[in-house]
Parts: sequence; C-alpha cells; structure tokens
Amino acid sequence: MAMRTIPVLNVSDSRASEEFYSSILDFQTHSCYRPFEGQADPCYLVVHRDGAQIHLSSFQADGAQGS
Repeated sequence: MAMRTIPVLNVSDSRASEEFYSSILDFQTHSCYRPFEGQADPCYLVVHRDGAQIHLSSFQADGAQGS
C-alpha cells in the first residue's frame, strides 16, 4: 500500500513564510487561499519541490498539536 504524508505547518505570517520557502528553499507555490481580499492572513498555502509538498496555514487551529 502506498502512503503519502503531507505536513501542515502553522505559520504566523504567510507572506514571510512564502518568501522563505520560495526564495531560500526553492519551493514553488502550488496554491494559495486567502478568504479576505486585501489581507495576507489568514492564508492556506501549498508549496512543492521535487515531489515533496508542504501545507502552510495561518488559520488559528490548523497545524496545532493534536490536530
């Protein structure tokens, strides 16, 4: 059975996180959901590189311990 794990990391600043993952770690932005026009956060961001995918969320409960 093939299994795939995709981590969801809680971030406090989605724009800074996106910049770090893209500029420093060479990830590409796959998708980005910002429900409030003109506001950077909250945001649910998906980045990928070399077959790996990481989900970054600034929504309060996402990625919290025990979730």
